[in-house]
Amino acid sequence: MTHASITQETVIDGLRKLWNDQSGQGLVEYALIITFTALLCLAALRTLGQKASNSLTNASNNLS
Repeated sequence: MTHASITQETVIDGLRKLWNDQSGQGLVEYALIITFTALLCLAALRTLGQKASNSLTNASNNLS
């Protein structure tokens, strides 16, 4: 049984191929866009939700 020797050049070539591999890049970009959009929606809902609650409370108080 022979063992293939791993040289520094082999390791560097493998790392270069791994570094230049862009196969999962699109998926990561979509995940970042979805995360950013979700955070914006949550912030908007918090702000608008509080304003809507205040408006409904004021309307209720004015009716009674």
